[in-house]
Amino acid sequence: MRFKEILDEMKTKDNVLSFGDLEHGAVKLINEGVDIGADYDYVFVDEYQDVNGAQEYVISNLVKDEAFMVGDVKQSIYGFRLSDPEIFLARQRKYEENSKKGEGVAPILFNDNFRSDNQILQFVNGIFDYAMTKDTAGVDYKREGRFNEVLDESRREGRVEVHVFQKEHSEKQLTETLYKLNEHEDMLSCITAEEQEGHYIANEIERLMRTQRLTIKGVERPLQYGDFALLFRKRSSTANIIINVLKKRGIPIEDGSFAKEEVPAENEIINMLSVIDNPRQDYALAGFMLSYL
Repeated sequence: MRFKEILDEMKTKDNVLSFGDLEHGAVKLINEGVDIGADYDYVFVDEYQDVNGAQEYVISNLVKDEAFMVGDVKQSIYGFRLSDPEIFLARQRKYEENSKKGEGVAPILFNDNFRSDNQILQFVNGIFDYAMTKDTAGVDYKREGRFNEVLDESRREGRVEVHVFQKEHSEKQLTETLYKLNEHEDMLSCITAEEQEGHYIANEIERLMRTQRLTIKGVERPLQYGDFALLFRKRSSTANIIINVLKKRGIPIEDGSFAKEEVPAENEIINMLSVIDNPRQDYALAGFMLSYL
């Protein structure tokens, strides 16, 4: 309590409010009988799947069921900030039930996907038809969440592949994998999953360079190294290992920020700031306590 008092005094002195202060301040005004929606005719809410109880309380008091919400409950990722996707689902069910009775409007579903090739949509639908259900995620993906393929012949090329590279149990023992690793002599010493992945990517690039051609605006030409792109979830040691394998295989690659070495001092400061922000972050706390700061 003393900490909160000191913090409130500091914020009052500097005439600032946090986002949480704004939320709780709005709730307090509503509970005191203030009509906060008197000056608003329309309310538009984006990313509605990520609102929390306090925010929904404020929204409901701005306008009485006359708000325009946009969101996708499948993308709800802010549970650690107390967002509640059930709020989204409850309102969607309410609109569906009312529309069946001839009351109000039905939810508008945007399931047509214009961003991805159809092969990607088929792959995603095939996975989530079974993985995302009412029981597992509160969403019946197969009934209401599937992406519709756009009937465009130019979007029917390519394919999705999944390759599994088994991690080794021992550096002295090569585990048999799904791929032949003796195509290149230097692959015989490949004992990690990351190196296996790097060599497989290198083999695929070399194969495609030999066998495929690219047509752009009616002009056909051989493939070039610049036609390939590697996407990683994040900058990590795994990415650097794969990039190094490609370089050793003679494949030119623009690695950009991946080539930048991490500076320990920077990491220590980041860990310290992370702990200040949230002392419950165990990894950051351990990193900070083991640092020289």
